[in-house]
Amino acid sequence: MKLYNLFCCMLLVCLMMTAGCATQRSAPLSILQAQQGQLRDMISLDELIEEVDKNNTELESFKADMKLTFIDNIHAQGKPVHCHGKIALEKPDKLRMYGTQPVVGKVFDLVSNPERFYIYSPKDGRVLTGSSTRPENVAEPATKIRPNDVMHAFLLYDIIQMTQKYACFFEHSDSSYILYIVDQTGGQYSLAKKIWVSDTLFEITRHQTFFKNGELELDVKITDFYDFDDYGFFPKRMEIESPFRQLKLVMEFSKIDLNPAFNDNVFTFDINDNLEVIELDQ
Repeated sequence: MKLYNLFCCMLLVCLMMTAGCATQRSAPLSILQAQQGQLRDMISLDELIEEVDKNNTELESFKADMKLTFIDNIHAQGKPVHCHGKIALEKPDKLRMYGTQPVVGKVFDLVSNPERFYIYSPKDGRVLTGSSTRPENVAEPATKIRPNDVMHAFLLYDIIQMTQKYACFFEHSDSSYILYIVDQTGGQYSLAKKIWVSDTLFEITRHQTFFKNGELELDVKITDFYDFDDYGFFPKRMEIESPFRQLKLVMEFSKIDLNPAFNDNVFTFDINDNLEVIELDQ
């Protein structure tokens, strides 16, 4: 499997569900009874959401070095693919990532801005491109992804918006508040997301996304944090796994710069005549 196709698949794994239906603060009794554990009265749902949101509003952008590990259990029989790279992110919809390997050099370069995304494979001389706006609730093949959605797997900035659109409740277990985001469509309820929040740091340590049928779609784990005096905590290591696609991406961050000022050219991509351009919106 060519590396740019492998990377496209991994980006799809990173997508987070951003659409919603009901604007509620409660869930039906049947959903509540299906969950284990006692609800905790020490903090209200609104207070929990406010604490989580407060930890994320200070950060508008970041850049970092990163080590990436891809594991594809279907196409690569679970053999890890390693590379080093850099990431730059600016809220709400600008992203750049690239990865390199010894001898080979740059193996991919991804750019996404409010208008377009580009995934460049130097080895193949190809660039995949399309609109950054991905229609909601539309199933697309692995190459038809919208990389700006990757940001929702890195840091869950839109927690207030999410809880305003969905029915929500939470419980407390093993030093974490566990927030359940319940989708209501046509009178039917289903668990859309499950979010773990540290009860001391109020940082998100894990979040899961589910298909409508209840099957786990995406599992994101943050296993450690850096502590920054001015901005609070930032992930050291993230694991992004799709059991459905049998794919896993591990990112380890270093040399982190929070709230840097970026030039516009960081999030632009110039297509020259030597590249084969594959337009995904045709």
